[in-house]
Amino acid sequence: MKFVFWVFLACFCACSMNAQKLSKKDSLRNYIRSLEEDTLKALEYIDLGNMMEEQDSMRYYYDVALDLSRKSDYSKGISRSLSSIANWIIRNENLEAAMEARKAAIKELEERKYFPGLANHNIRLGYMFTQKEEFDSVYHYIQKGVDHAEMAGDKSSMALGNLAIANTYYFQNEFEEALQRYFNVISISSTYELGKTSLVRATAYEYSGIIFENQENPVKASEYYKKASDIYKIKSYPWGIHSINVRQGGILVSEGKYDEAIPKLTEAIDYFINMTGDDGMLAQAYEKRGESYYLQGNMQLAEQDFRSYSNRVRDVDNPYYERRGYYMLGRANVLAGNLREALSNFDQAIEMTSGVEENEFILRILEQKLPILKQYGNTQQVAETYDRLIAIRDSLDKVTIRTNLEELEANYQNELQQKEIELLASENEQANIQKANQRRMFLIIAALLLIIVVALFVLYRNKNKVNQQLQQVNELRTNLYTDIAHEIRTPLTLIKGPVEKQLNNGELPEAGRRDLELIRHNTNRMLSMLDQMMDLSKVQSQTFNKEVVKGNLALLVDELISMFRFKASERSIELHHSISGVEIVKFSRESFEKIISNLLENAVKYSPEGGKVIINSETVDSDFRFSIRNSVSNTSDGLRLEKIFDRHARFDTSASGMGIGLSLVHELVKSLDGQISVSLDNNDEITFDLQLPIVSLEQSLFGSSEAVPDESPAENDKPLILIVEDNSEIRNFTAGIFNSSYEVIQAVDGSDGIRMATEKVPDIIVSDVMMPDTDGVTLCKTVKGSSVTSHIPIILLTAKVSEENELEGLQVGADSYVRKPFNPEILKQQVVNLLDSRDKLRDKYSRTLYLEPVDTLVESSEAIFIGQLTEVLKAHLSDPEFNAASFAGKLSMSRMQLHRKLKALFGLSTTAFLRSERVKASIQHLESNELTISEIAYSVGFNTPSYYIKCFKEIHGVTPQEYSNSKA
Repeated sequence: MKFVFWVFLACFCACSMNAQKLSKKDSLRNYIRSLEEDTLKALEYIDLGNMMEEQDSMRYYYDVALDLSRKSDYSKGISRSLSSIANWIIRNENLEAAMEARKAAIKELEERKYFPGLANHNIRLGYMFTQKEEFDSVYHYIQKGVDHAEMAGDKSSMALGNLAIANTYYFQNEFEEALQRYFNVISISSTYELGKTSLVRATAYEYSGIIFENQENPVKASEYYKKASDIYKIKSYPWGIHSINVRQGGILVSEGKYDEAIPKLTEAIDYFINMTGDDGMLAQAYEKRGESYYLQGNMQLAEQDFRSYSNRVRDVDNPYYERRGYYMLGRANVLAGNLREALSNFDQAIEMTSGVEENEFILRILEQKLPILKQYGNTQQVAETYDRLIAIRDSLDKVTIRTNLEELEANYQNELQQKEIELLASENEQANIQKANQRRMFLIIAALLLIIVVALFVLYRNKNKVNQQLQQVNELRTNLYTDIAHEIRTPLTLIKGPVEKQLNNGELPEAGRRDLELIRHNTNRMLSMLDQMMDLSKVQSQTFNKEVVKGNLALLVDELISMFRFKASERSIELHHSISGVEIVKFSRESFEKIISNLLENAVKYSPEGGKVIINSETVDSDFRFSIRNSVSNTSDGLRLEKIFDRHARFDTSASGMGIGLSLVHELVKSLDGQISVSLDNNDEITFDLQLPIVSLEQSLFGSSEAVPDESPAENDKPLILIVEDNSEIRNFTAGIFNSSYEVIQAVDGSDGIRMATEKVPDIIVSDVMMPDTDGVTLCKTVKGSSVTSHIPIILLTAKVSEENELEGLQVGADSYVRKPFNPEILKQQVVNLLDSRDKLRDKYSRTLYLEPVDTLVESSEAIFIGQLTEVLKAHLSDPEFNAASFAGKLSMSRMQLHRKLKALFGLSTTAFLRSERVKASIQHLESNELTISEIAYSVGFNTPSYYIKCFKEIHGVTPQEYSNSKA
């Protein structure tokens, strides 16, 4: 019967696996790439390994999953990976190696105290010892698994473990112990109704029925077979359904109901005859149907079924089926008249039996052998056979064990009924108590609710009045600050304008320049203080703009840090920074910018010359974490950290004060539900730790009916402007003109400007002409000569006033030329006009097909790039695997560079541009009306017709079919 057990176990494991495989391996690989957590990747790699047909590939992905799980200290992933590896070893027919793998897994999981994994591995290891017939180890490991499953609250594994122990008892003919375990399985799985435990319970019912059938109790056996069959039918499990047909067919044969038994057995034979590895069940069906034919007197059909049984088990490496095969072959030879061959078959069957548990089987053989011996007249053999038959018959006493089994089953049923009675009585008692309590509680709650409602109404009315008064006060304060700021800005502007003009005068004496620079510095400082006062007022009155936008947070931090590099270098301050984590997130940009800028300014301002500023920035889940540490001096008088966020807090008595910057930072952080803390290390370093909320952008998996995710870099909606100026104050002043309407980045000289133009690909560049090393003319010539940046409009600023200088700038491709000192409004309008001109050119191209000539649509400097673009599109547009990354590679650009270039020329991201061009390319097919919609979709590079139809309708407002019909 061991063969039946392993056939059942294999079928059960196959039907009880929960892992669902994706329809496409590539889709799963793409999904894994989009995941960030190693724990999630590990589980998906296990599923990917399960999908592999090649054993080496399967093992590779299991090992990858194990490495990721160990790296992230993920116990569940480690357990599942080790289990998959052990199963892989079993599939490669190496039982000993698989057992060692299970033992190593158990040792590792015991160190982690991961009970669900320990339950699984111990139970599976116990199964393996069954194959070696080392039953002490079977009980030891499976019982350990059951104990661990109980610790983990895993009733599914508890049921499976008890089933394994029950089967082990069963195949050793220890029926009482087996039945007790089967009842445990039924009890556990009945309270845990899931697909896996349902099949476990069905197996327990089936084998309980087999025990009762073996003990000649067909009534009980039929009862349990029916329960098992009902579950198999609900779960649509054909193997189980037909195995029960074989069991029930045997009972019908014993009851003489041959006409009912034969159809059931025939149906089972038709099923199992096509199932690889189910020779045991098929043999049983042949035996019982042959017995039916035999008892009906149809000896020819009986002989056929007996021989079919023998043929099916001939190659099965199982002693049980092998000896029964000889027995059935003997019976077939008896029916065929081959009596001597029959006697030989019977003797071979008897020789293969061992132990008293086989006495019943030997008795059946002797009963078949005795009439043949009498026919041949061998008196001595007849006497010996008869004596042995009588001795065995007398030794068989099933009454006691049958009685014990019936008592065991009755106790089980009584225990269930008693529990149900106790539960019902308890429920009734609790219900009565609950009703009485409910009445009392209802009255109490009604009274309390009335009191609470009245109190809440009074509180609400008072709070409303207070809020209205506070709102009025805040509005008055904000208006006052606004009025004061505007009044102060007017004279400051009148002071700053002439000062700037005089500073641009090349004939100004050095002493006068120093005085004017001091005036400009303090004017800017007053303007900054006014801005901070206004911001602080807005935060406190809850009118500050906290709008959340999508943007590159890492880039923002890097740009803010770069603004302070020059100032830090002037004072020989070392500035180190580390930025890591997700770059594209949603965050309150204006608030983040002010918070980080103030912290940076504070660190650079209060670090002593030759000091050090260390900045660390990262994004973790839904938090942005920013840490800045800088050297401090003159701390002998002590620094009261608890007061540092108060307005005008001082480092020491000689300092001019912290101003209101840190107070503004504290209020902004609080308004964003963030956290900021400060600490003093070694009395010479101060550290600010900042934590602010962000929203990570989820990456969606590309499905067959979904849109392709846009692979283009996320960006701010504002145009990106690059300011190139070696003078930090002029650079910051120019940047300040555009901060409100543009995304501004800055370069400290011409070389830095060329680098940033190539890396960032801005929408427009404003550059000074006179700069050391690389001047503005050289920058302009370099930028205009590169296919990556040739489209970028450039405005040159200079103090030179000769026409020759202006002509030189225009000859190298400058789009505009502005003399210093410049009017900020005129400069702003120049930028607006150039960007508008670029937008009109972009609209003109977007209305043309991609294969049309392009030299008349754009400036000559762009002709080469557009030509390259057209050639690449012609060669690869129909390839569905041709995406943003491969597009950039073909043009020898980074994805960001191509994205910015296409955005500037055509107003589309890389992915949107490819999608648009594919739709355009499909129009000529639609107009020719020679291909179907599906054929057109695939021919222009779409993965699915449904996605093509969706994209076409978004662009043209009609479906492809409607467009084709309109052209017909």
